[in-house]
Amino acid sequence: MTSGFAFLHPVFLLAGVAVVLLYLAVRRRPAPAIRVSATTVEAARPRRRLDPAVLEVLGLIGLACAVARPVGREIVEDPARGIDIALVTDVSSSMLAKDLSEGKTRLDVAKEAAARFVASRGNDRVALVTFARHPDLACPPTRDHAALARMLQATSTVRADGPEDATGIGFATAFACDVLRRRGESARVVVLLSDGEENVATTLAKDAVTPYQAAVAAAALGIRVHTVAVGGGSRASDGTPRPLDTTELRRIAELSGGLFFQASDAAGLNDVYARLDALEPTRAGTPRVVLREWFLAFLLPGLLFWCVGRIASATSKGVVP
Repeated sequence: MTSGFAFLHPVFLLAGVAVVLLYLAVRRRPAPAIRVSATTVEAARPRRRLDPAVLEVLGLIGLACAVARPVGREIVEDPARGIDIALVTDVSSSMLAKDLSEGKTRLDVAKEAAARFVASRGNDRVALVTFARHPDLACPPTRDHAALARMLQATSTVRADGPEDATGIGFATAFACDVLRRRGESARVVVLLSDGEENVATTLAKDAVTPYQAAVAAAALGIRVHTVAVGGGSRASDGTPRPLDTTELRRIAELSGGLFFQASDAAGLNDVYARLDALEPTRAGTPRVVLREWFLAFLLPGLLFWCVGRIASATSKGVVP
């Protein structure tokens, strides 16, 4: 939206007026009469041309306006500034349980809720990290949410009882923080969803990252980690229900400045993502004034008029008394 037009150095307009007046005063001096033949006079009469002085004056005016620095002021709205979000999703075989929604696995419900959440975050860069024993970057931070939705839809669990079928919450959290750290954004958030407990970073594991270590690292990087526990737990080897121990997920959220959520069904998980959407608003754009230079728009015509006027004046045949 254009808000106006102005000269940044209007004093040069006054100087230009003075130069034009001085020029006109000089031009008014009587030119010496010369003798010309009647034939020349008769030939010259029908050829009335624009006075070169007019062109020169227009040129001087254009140059004065150019030096006065003409600008157009426009108010533009900066686009809303999104944040960087890493969705970290558990894909261990326990996510195949169907206790969140009839006929759907925990992973299916989680993918649907995450897809709706991403669709509402139009200005954010969103990454997708999946993990079981080890984390994988399924999709780097992107605003191409359609591509991310396809990656999310293609996500599947690891093979049950295979070498990857474990739950490395600490490693996954640290990995996601490293992905966001490389983006260099000030507002960065991790949303970690799991239905299990850390069973990779044990006392016997030498290089594993514990949930506590990951939470401390996230806090040091200024990355909030919101954790979401889903499902009703697991079953022991004898079939006895075993509730999920959420201590580590709660601790990660608390140490990093995030929040802990628990969802026992699909509606509850959708509510969690709705609360996260409200909790992490996109920063609104701010209006600012932009100056559009009009220097050349006055300079070039000014030079053209001045040069044409000078050439016409220099090639004049003379004046008739």
